[in-house]
Amino acid sequence: MNAAQKELIPMMLKEAHDCLETAQQNFASGKHRAASIMAYAAVFHGMKALLETEDFAASKHGRVIGEFNRRFVHTGRIDPTASELIKRLFADRQHGFYSYDVQITEDMARQDVADAEKLLVEIERLLRVITSQDGVGING
Repeated sequence: MNAAQKELIPMMLKEAHDCLETAQQNFASGKHRAASIMAYAAVFHGMKALLETEDFAASKHGRVIGEFNRRFVHTGRIDPTASELIKRLFADRQHGFYSYDVQITEDMARQDVADAEKLLVEIERLLRVITSQDGVGING
């Protein structure tokens, strides 16, 4: 891992945690649409951090999700259920951003926030393994 990645990955993780905290606050305030959007954003930043360890950088959601699944889920390095969770989180994010006629319910938002928490734990677990092999170490 190069010096830029050693600096960038912790920043990406901080952004992931900031988004998760915002999702939790939005949920607690009854802002279910915003909670779902931010839950997905937390996972998106986490996926990007993990992909950075493999010199892959992209900003388009489809590319990030596809490469994350290909490199980490399909290889068994991340729990196989992650793919379906991400797919649902992304769909809820899309509805939250673009579909005024689709309701994000309290139950949907609760599940999105819980799944984002679960996925970030998995992502950070693997990041700790990868970065410890590089002598970097990520605290999570």
